[in-house]
Amino acid sequence: MDRSYDRKFVVLPETVIVTGVASGMGRAAAEILASNGVRNMGLIDNNAEGLAQTAGAVEAKGVKVHAIALSVADRLAVHAAFEALAAKFGAPDSLLHFAGISSRVPFDEIDDENADTVLGVNLKGSMWVAQAALRQMRKASKAGSIVFTGSVSARRGPVHGNVAYASSKGGVNTLTRTLARQYGPYNIRVNAVSPGQIYTPLLSKGWGDDADVIKEKLRVREEVARTEVVLGRIGQAHEVARAAIFLASEASSYITGEILEVNGGFHFD
Repeated sequence: MDRSYDRKFVVLPETVIVTGVASGMGRAAAEILASNGVRNMGLIDNNAEGLAQTAGAVEAKGVKVHAIALSVADRLAVHAAFEALAAKFGAPDSLLHFAGISSRVPFDEIDDENADTVLGVNLKGSMWVAQAALRQMRKASKAGSIVFTGSVSARRGPVHGNVAYASSKGGVNTLTRTLARQYGPYNIRVNAVSPGQIYTPLLSKGWGDDADVIKEKLRVREEVARTEVVLGRIGQAHEVARAAIFLASEASSYITGEILEVNGGFHFD
């Protein structure tokens, strides 16, 4: 997972905020960044135990860390957290936003609670963290980069009935392009990665706790991937993380408003 970048090519930001770090892509990104010279890192997740584990792993690599447990759907908590991070490290150079949730509730069974929860975390949460980061960057007159996490389901349509999820990620794509246009004149770039099926806890969300059931469902997914994905496999968390880090780095200094597909060829534009 911690394969080193060519530092002559990828100049990483000094201060980074990463959300959704308790597991999966967020944790992979935090660990890769820590292995490649990032000095200061703000870590955010609503899973306090997973957050602490990731913070410990990052600190062990010599990075200064400030970890904050919160839900990104809570606007006031998000802004307070970013203010605390700015007081400690200064305005962030980059925000990598991986926090999100899934839902496999059939469309005709979606209710207010389900829709509000999914849209609240995935779409409104993306708005709040971007709003907070942009305020800090603008206040410091600082160039910066924001990287959201979309989903192939926003373009291809949901494969397994994740209608609220796919809709929220479609909103993230629009948010990406809108903010890129609005904040480009301030030298702040806004992009998104758009993962396909990736081995993370989100993949098995809603499958229950039976290890045999989860194993069988993963086997079926792998079989499908062999025929439907050009590269013939499900992706790994670090593969999405590396793409996001590219968008946060100086290697992508002339890229903004882009939705980078990281799906192994499951869907082409």
